[in-house]
Order: sequence, then structure tokens, then C-alpha cells
Amino acid sequence: MTKVPSSTFSSKGSSKGNPESPHPAEAASLLAFGRHLLWLTPLLFLAMVAFNIVTVRLGYSALPQLANIGYQLKRLDAAERVDTVFLGDSSLGRMIDSATSQALFGETTLSLALTGGEGYVGDLYMLQQVLQRQRPSRVVLVHTPDMLTRNIAWSAYFVVRPDAPSVDPPLYRGVREQLEIFVSKDLMVASLQGILARLLDRTLPFLDDGYVRGKPELVVRRSFDPTAPMAFEVEDINPEKTLFLDLVIDLCAREGLDCRYAFGPIWNEICANSLPYLETVAAIIEARGMPVVDGTPLCVPIEDLDDTEDHVRPSRRAHYTAELHARLEAYERTRNPASGPP
Repeated sequence: MTKVPSSTFSSKGSSKGNPESPHPAEAASLLAFGRHLLWLTPLLFLAMVAFNIVTVRLGYSALPQLANIGYQLKRLDAAERVDTVFLGDSSLGRMIDSATSQALFGETTLSLALTGGEGYVGDLYMLQQVLQRQRPSRVVLVHTPDMLTRNIAWSAYFVVRPDAPSVDPPLYRGVREQLEIFVSKDLMVASLQGILARLLDRTLPFLDDGYVRGKPELVVRRSFDPTAPMAFEVEDINPEKTLFLDLVIDLCAREGLDCRYAFGPIWNEICANSLPYLETVAAIIEARGMPVVDGTPLCVPIEDLDDTEDHVRPSRRAHYTAELHARLEAYERTRNPASGPP
């Protein structure tokens, strides 16, 4: 048996003759390379942030929420005429059926639903975009009933940048929200995917009927407990949440638009548990100058729900579009929108 010299595994002794010890010149070269990497890291970081900012501003990102904004703007650009425009969140986007809406209203309708992540910020931005291109006869905001319990969507504000000179976001919000948005590897990957889709002239696969497609019905996994309906509480209302809703209402008044508000679909058990909250929120909105459509929210049985408490199953979208239409028609017969809230 060959005897292994003990010096092979020994850490003692000088580096002379030790093949594992780098030559001084090599060590200096490695050190210099490390310094270059240290300088390169912040440059790469800044490049990533700049890339993310530019692609978001140009609407190239393939992140579902951001891609949906761009896709809705494309649909708006393609519309020759819009009589009724629907603005709102996913409770609208996952309910409205375009063909049914067109047939029932007997006029050109367009749903430009975004998500709850944009909230009233998204409404303001999309309405400004609509008015740059169209002059609708009616604007309907449709939001999930708990919208007034949520925080202001500052992240959406820094992405879409609606024309709102009176808004002065807190400095800490501006820094924090923009860091969370643009310092993101996922956003960079999604932006590359979006650029590729644009170069190949392909529609992103998750966009369907003008909205981000939900999970297929057969494999839906609910994000809520179907045995424990919650209740929306009056004390959870965020008084600051109306900041951008007020700007929407002001824009409607300046432009002489017929604007009204409707609560979107929600699990009927939550409807029954939340009557004081719903009455209070409706009163808040009407007091600020926007009429609320009677008969909303649309209270939905559990079997008609999709993945959340306020998303309708795809097979029931036409039905609930008709339900919303019926409530809007009843509103037309019983109230004069031009006179404002009673």
C-alpha cells in the first residue's frame, strides 16, 4: 500500500512549493477582479431598475396586472365608438360578458376593468384615457363592496401616473412603493416576456375577453372558506380611501358626464351579514356626489362563485351581466342621474 505523505493534507508550512497557494501576482489579479465586481454590482442594479421603469412606462411588462392595463388601452384604441364604459376591479372584469352586454344595452359598451390593486386610482386613469379618445354617454364604476376598507393604491399611482396635480403622496410612500415595484427580478423577467410577445405579435395567454383570465372552472381552488362567510364592518372603512374617488367624481362633474356607482358581485352570505356596512358605504359615496345604483351589490350564491368571494364563474357571467343591466335599467326609470343623489 502506498503511503500518502502527511504534507498533502497539512495546512502548516510555507507556501513555497505548495501548489494550492496562489502566486502573489495571481492573488493581486483576483483581488482586482473582485474590486471590479463590486463596482459592477451597483451598475447592474441600476440597469435593472432603469429597464423595469422604461418597460413599465411603455406598457411592455407581462405581469398580469400591468399587461391588463396595456391590453385594455389597446381595446379602447380599437373602439370606434363607446356609449357606455364600465370601470372597476376584478369583480367587474370576472363578471361582465361583452356579447351579452352589447345585446342588452343595445349600444356600444366597453368594460375597461382593472383590478383591486389599482382601485379608484385605476378608475381615474382609465377615465382620463377614455376622454382623450371618446365621449361616452354613461360611465359606470363597479367595485367589490369592500373597496372602501382598503388602503389607497399608491403603488398603482406611481405606475400609471394619472393626471392628479392636487395629490401629494407622502414621501415615505413614494420611496417605498417605487422600490417595491421597480426593484424586482420578477418584473424584469416579465418585461422580457412582454417584449418578446410584442415582437412576435402574440397576445399574452392569460388575457381573455378583455380581462385577465381566471382559473379554469374544473380546477378552481377557492381562496376563501365556503363554510365561514365573513361580514364587512362599518368600523373597517378607511376614510382616506375616497381620495381618488373624489377626483373621479370631480372629473365627471367638470365634463358633464353621467356617472354612477354599482357594487359588484359578492357571496350572498356576506351580503346578508353586511347590511349596515353596505348602507353606510352607499351613503358615503352618494354624499360625495355620485349616485349608487339600487339593487347592488349582486348577491351571488356559493355555487355561482369562482375562486374568490367576488368572482363569478365563467359559465354564469352572461346571467350576472343581465342582472347588472336590469338594475341599471331600473335606475334609469326611477332616478334622474343629472339631478344627482337625492
